[in-house]
Amino acid sequence: MYKLRTYAFYASSLEKVNVPKTVESVGRSAFGRCGSLSTFTIEKEMKGTIGDNVLEYSSLLKELVLPQDLWSDDNLILPNAFTGSYLTKITFS
Repeated sequence: MYKLRTYAFYASSLEKVNVPKTVESVGRSAFGRCGSLSTFTIEKEMKGTIGDNVLEYSSLLKELVLPQDLWSDDNLILPNAFTGSYLTKITFS
């Protein structure tokens, strides 16, 4: 299992991110200030923690679709996980 540490890709020029199920945690502000980030996905069956402010100031990313099983007892989405983001819609499917 892998961990994406705090500020792992902060202010990088990433355009697309796919978090595989082998990641057990996404740290605070891991993708903050990624001004080119327009696609962010988390694979089904990911078991772990989504930290605070993961997508803060990533201004191109407006909508997020998360796997339904991410919202389970096996996972923890911290209360401020998407604080500071420009998201206008989050869907679990």
